[in-house]
Amino acid sequence: MQALRFANVDTVIVFRSATPIVVSCMDFLFLGRELPSPRSLGALGIIIMGSLWYVYCDESRASKEEAPDYTWPIVYTCVIAIEMTYGKLLIRDLKLNLTTTVFVTNALALVPMVCLGLLRGEMDLQAAYFTPYAVAMLALSCIVSSCIGYSSWGCRSIISATSFTIVGVLNKISTILLNIAIWDKHANALGTIGLLLCLGGGA
Repeated sequence: MQALRFANVDTVIVFRSATPIVVSCMDFLFLGRELPSPRSLGALGIIIMGSLWYVYCDESRASKEEAPDYTWPIVYTCVIAIEMTYGKLLIRDLKLNLTTTVFVTNALALVPMVCLGLLRGEMDLQAAYFTPYAVAMLALSCIVSSCIGYSSWGCRSIISATSFTIVGVLNKISTILLNIAIWDKHANALGTIGLLLCLGGGA
């Protein structure tokens, strides 16, 4: 969330598009997989070119206003790369079934999320917040997030960490279209070409 707070959606997606490059190296170093094939290296090269082009366009546009800050997008990229590799390592070594994996993941996330909520003052349990609509939306979000958990862990169990990362990148196309349609804080036309180049490399 900090990445989106300090950078626009397009910038976060470009940095997210670069995660397969980091994950492919971590796949080789920690999971014993082969280095990417020439075809895969070509795709990763396209992602790198798109990322560099986007950053160039973003900096040239921002030089008239204020310099872009990429600190949080870089942190986000590193965290995602570690999470993708570590998730695959857990599936490979612990041999947990799908339901257990989803349950453990959500259980492990519960304590940090409660602590974060307390630190940010978001744990005010006033009865006024528990309207039927709010409770229905909460229940719906629990169902949807469980479905996302099952589908993502199921997908992760049958493909490599790098491939799973690329799947995650490609599902951002709808986010880009919504961002362009709804908000005005997005890349200019040249920057959007770099963004689409990143996604094209992932495809």
